[in-house]
Amino acid sequence: MHPLLQKQRALHAEGTLLLQTILLPLLSKYGTTTVGGSYSYQLLYHPDIDIDVVSEQVSKELFVELCHELLQLDQVSKIKAADRVAFRHTHIGIRPTGFWISPTIHFGDSIWTVDIWLQKPEWHTGKTNRFAAELATLDEITRIKILTLKQELIAQSIYGVGNEFESVDVYEGVLHGFVTTVAELRQYKAPQNTTL
Repeated sequence: MHPLLQKQRALHAEGTLLLQTILLPLLSKYGTTTVGGSYSYQLLYHPDIDIDVVSEQVSKELFVELCHELLQLDQVSKIKAADRVAFRHTHIGIRPTGFWISPTIHFGDSIWTVDIWLQKPEWHTGKTNRFAAELATLDEITRIKILTLKQELIAQSIYGVGNEFESVDVYEGVLHGFVTTVAELRQYKAPQNTTL
């Protein structure tokens, strides 16, 4: 088996245990949970999990309560959080409406970054799993292409929220633009030049 697929399999198994033993029992008290992103696509290169928590009861008070409960976990070393409901227009980039919580969790052999979006149903777009149908039947060669691109982007420190590329760029580039290199991905993502 390709080393990147082996790494993905190990991370996915560890992430599954983290979800089952710690995160989902805790988060399910706050609303309906959906795990998405690289974990759900089985395309993990580094330890990160995206989770949507949706409930009509979502409020600033519930956001504070969840942050407090996460901070009490022995495995959590730090937490980032943002109110992107009252202050949604003050954030750079296109981010969902909701309360964002990102604990750093030491679990197994990894340090996990977890992105939790606490949202009311009318704010929830489901975009965390927008590539689920296309990636469900992905062949091994394409999986390796995606993981290789992630590896190269991370090595160049140009991957992740706030950087030049995010996972959505990699998925779109490989699935729709048939890119295989960082240069091709950059060209695919660049806006088309038009002559007037």
